Formats: sequence, C-alpha cells, structure tokens
Amino acid sequence: MERSIEYPGNMFMRIIIICLFLGWGLMQPLTSCAQAPDMTMSASPNPVGSGARAMGMGGAFISVADDATAASWNPGGLLQLTKPEISAAGSFFSGNVHYNTSGINGDIEDNSPGIHHLNYLSAVLPFTMLQRNFVFSLNYQHLYEFSREKAFTYKLIDPAEMTNLSCRDYKHQRGSLSTLSPALGIQINPSLYFGLTLNIWEDDILDNGWENINIQDAEGIDSSYEKIMHSEIYERYDFSGFNMHLGFLFTSDYHNLWGTKRKFRIGGVIKTPFDADIRHKIQKRSLEEYPGNPVLNNYYESISSQDLTLRMPISYGLGVSLDFTDSFSMALDVYRTHWEQYLLVYPSGAERSPINKDYKDTADIDPTTQIRLGGEYLSRNRAGSYPFDWGPFMTRSPQRAGLMISMGSVSVPASHTRRSFPSILSTSTALGTKRRQSPCRGQISRVI
Repeated sequence: MERSIEYPGNMFMRIIIICLFLGWGLMQPLTSCAQAPDMTMSASPNPVGSGARAMGMGGAFISVADDATAASWNPGGLLQLTKPEISAAGSFFSGNVHYNTSGINGDIEDNSPGIHHLNYLSAVLPFTMLQRNFVFSLNYQHLYEFSREKAFTYKLIDPAEMTNLSCRDYKHQRGSLSTLSPALGIQINPSLYFGLTLNIWEDDILDNGWENINIQDAEGIDSSYEKIMHSEIYERYDFSGFNMHLGFLFTSDYHNLWGTKRKFRIGGVIKTPFDADIRHKIQKRSLEEYPGNPVLNNYYESISSQDLTLRMPISYGLGVSLDFTDSFSMALDVYRTHWEQYLLVYPSGAERSPINKDYKDTADIDPTTQIRLGGEYLSRNRAGSYPFDWGPFMTRSPQRAGLMISMGSVSVPASHTRRSFPSILSTSTALGTKRRQSPCRGQISRVI
C-alpha cells in the first residue's frame, strides 16, 4: 500500500552537522508502533564555522580574526582590515552515520545526502572619524544547519497480545538558521580594538526555520486482527530573534628566545543569550484499516499551531596567538557554551531542554568547553604567500556522552596572483563517541 503527502514550502535543504535540532525530539507517532525503540538523536545544535581559513585552523581564530569573518569570530579583529573588500565563502558536507542496532529487532538506515551552500558573504569598509580608525562590515552568516534523513524498519511482536507487525518509521528533518549582521570595529589605541556585531535572525528576511517529517507504516496482525496502519506528521518551525557579538583584540610585541621581535595577540568574544520567537505549525494524519472487519477502520486528521520561545544560551571564549617566525604562527582558544540555559518555553510556561526533552529542573545538562588549537605556515615565493593551516579541537557533549574530536586539515590556495588574494580551500573530518560517524566537510573562500 502506498500513500503520498505534499509538504508545503520549497526550502533549499542544507546539511553540515550530525547532531539534530530540537524539533526532531518533539515528534510523536500516532500508531501503536510508538512502542518501537526511540530513534531520537538528542543533541545540541552545532554552529557552522565561518570561513575556510578559520576552519582550517580548527576554529582557533578568536585572537587571529584578521579577515572579513572577524564579525563572526571576534568583531574586535575587524580593525586589522585596512582596505575595502568583498569576500565570500562556500561550504560543502558529505558523510554517513553508522548505528549500533545490537539488541534491537530492526535496522536503521541513514540516507542523509551531501550538500553545499553559501557559508559567508561580507562587504568591508574602513574609515576614519573623530581621529579614530573604524571598520564597518555588512555580513551574511550561515550559522546553524541541521538535517537528517533516516528510516527504521523493525518487527513488533507480542505473543501475549497476538501481535505481529512489520513496521517502518521514516524521519526527515531539514532547515537552517542564518543572520544578516552589520558589524563595527573601533581602535581604542594602537594596541587595543573593540568590536560589535548585531545578528538579525529574521524569518521574513532569511527564511529561518526547519521542518520535521515523520511517516510510519505498519502491516500485519494486531490483537488477532489483520491491520494496515499509516501515519504522517509534518511540522514547521519559523525562527526569529536578535543578539550581539562583543569582542576585543589586544596586540603587542614580544621577544622570542633568539631575541627577535614577534607579534603576540589576546582576543575575547561574548555571544549574548537571547529569546527566539518560534511559530510552530503541525499537521497530523493517521489511517487504520482492518481488511477483515471494515467497521473498525479509523481515520484521524488535525492541524494546529502554537507560539513558542526558544532560549538560546550565552557563549564566550578567550584566545591567544603567537607569531614564532615570519612564516609560522599558532593560536589557542578556549570557548564555553552554557547549554543548561538552552530551553524551549511552551505557552503554559513549562520549560524543557530540547537536548534530552526533560524539564528544566531535571534535565541535568552541562555547559560545554571547547579547546581549539591551530597553526598556520606561509609558504612564500615570487608569486606571493600560500597559507597552510591545521588545527584540532575538542569539546564535551552537554549530555556527558563523551568527547567530540575534529581535525581541520590544510588550507591551500586554489589560485593566486600578485594583484589578488587567494581562494582558500579547507577540509575537516570528525569522530564522535556517541555514534560512529565519518563526515567530511569543507569550505572555499574568495576575497576580492
């Protein structure tokens, strides 16, 4: 038996992270196959890093922040840009997830496709006013992306209830969150810079939001009756909000072991918490058919909506970087996010964690701390400088599931001339302890 459903909207689908966003865990099946093992991938949303060079350094960019993506990493670094420029970065992702199904009477298929998208777009204008240097930039940032497609086929057998059903549970989540972000940097003195980025998360402008699709089918014997079941749940979440990034950068000279003067930098950033407005729309449809006893047939359909509030947590970080030679530098960042503040507020006032769906008082969610280490080596020749970047970072799951370790590999120029900046390509791979995953992500940046 085959059925189809039309899904409203024609949203461009993107994927770059393995972890899923809150809506996935809120879908509730309508049939008796709800007794199946939970397929929810509860986790915090992960940000998409901006710019190939920063990602090539494993995200250790708070104290570097010397290109147009500074508005995302640390707006205090904008003052290092001395000429007007337009820049763009694209990202691509490809990967798969393997699930351990031992002890489960079924199989899980992960069908998430590879995808590419515009990661970052900016225009930068330095200027002088009141005897101080300023830098203004207007930025498009692709900050969060979440998508997954998977199917779970299994048997639901209960001899005591005379039940033997073959079930298939299909789940699909898709969407993204982006911002339009004006930013301004100001030079306090020759060594100290401050910056501010305003992030406008407006659904009407950027189509911010995500969709959840849950389809269940079952066929077999239920309580001694032959039964065919089909249910569909479609959910849409529209997301709007506003927050800020505040950053500083301090630069100074130091003398290395050989007495040579080199650069030393300290940077810091705070990403303010905010309450996002979410419009939640849900459509449900369920059909139960009894071929041998049509009088028991049942059909259910409903459409509803509600206004929710998603409390996004505060994040902050501190970084330090050193130039060891004219060609080699390293950076270290420590970055903390308070996921215990990440809560979904319902119209009734109830607050639940989207990470594990528990109420605020019992969720037991921990903050996470990322440690990022990155390095850059400049290979110089007559044509110019070619950067090679590398950097691992390490973070802990909010649910204490273990460590996530990611490795950013080299950034190499795709083209370079004396009169243009290089395009930069970076790739990274990740390994997680919660599920075995083998993603590959990459970014390409171009500066004009």
